Amino acid sequence: MFYPLKRVNPTNCRVSLQQSCDITSPESLHSTLHWLSSEGHRRQMASAIGHPTVAWGFGRYITVTRLAFGAGFIGEAGTWQLLANAVAPVAQTYSSWQAFARGFVTARGSWMRNAGNEWSGSHEETVQVVHRLLDPTYSSSLWQQVPWEAIHHSGHMPA
Repeated sequence: MFYPLKRVNPTNCRVSLQQSCDITSPESLHSTLHWLSSEGHRRQMASAIGHPTVAWGFGRYITVTRLAFGAGFIGEAGTWQLLANAVAPVAQTYSSWQAFARGFVTARGSWMRNAGNEWSGSHEETVQVVHRLLDPTYSSSLWQQVPWEAIHHSGHMPA
């Protein structure tokens, strides 16, 4: 359940990966994912906002992984494996979807202030999307469908 992949344009995914992360191949994908999971912008952003930015780094990691699947750089099994790699650091850092969301929104706000006009969207749009994901009446939200505690049991992911 990566997103409605039947409507994904592989070319658009490749362009997005190249423009946002300079990813042009499976090799550069894995290099970027390793960087995002081991270091990313953690030190730089931690000094700006006062705490580690695990949610932002792994939020980006997940987005890059989904785009890479859409671009055809990795298959479904490989995508699930890469996503499973993000579980432990996130689960060890945050205690709930709300805590994860706060960390993500704070770090993304800092990122947006420093990134300039090259990034689309606004901080307000991000806040609105996160509030929707956290809204208990929004039953389509995976954050409502999957309890936080379930991420500790990654065995539920397809092989």
